[in-house]
Amino acid sequence: MQTDWARVAWLVHASRALDSIEESRLLPERKILYQFSARGHELGQALLGLLLTDSHDGVGAYYRSRPLMLALGLDLTEASAGPLARAQSASGGRDIGVVFNMPTSGGATVPSGNS
Repeated sequence: MQTDWARVAWLVHASRALDSIEESRLLPERKILYQFSARGHELGQALLGLLLTDSHDGVGAYYRSRPLMLALGLDLTEASAGPLARAQSASGGRDIGVVFNMPTSGGATVPSGNS
């Protein structure tokens, strides 16, 4: 498999940008209750996520798994809505916003971390 390094770089930078916004603005302004940074975990998770493409693939994810979830198809709206407890998030506004689940859409399945 050929690695799409431009995609990997985008995923790493997107995850870091979300962490930075949460750490520097949203948490100090008390717009989010928790901030679980994925800083330092981005590269490995992005690479893993881009390899999990089969409908039989599955992976467990938890609070530092945002880079993995972005690689699996979580969009930025969903990723940013989670910590803000918005209905557009993967959890539908429930939980702490960074406990992920994603039914399969042709790729890997991410079962709920609350099961």
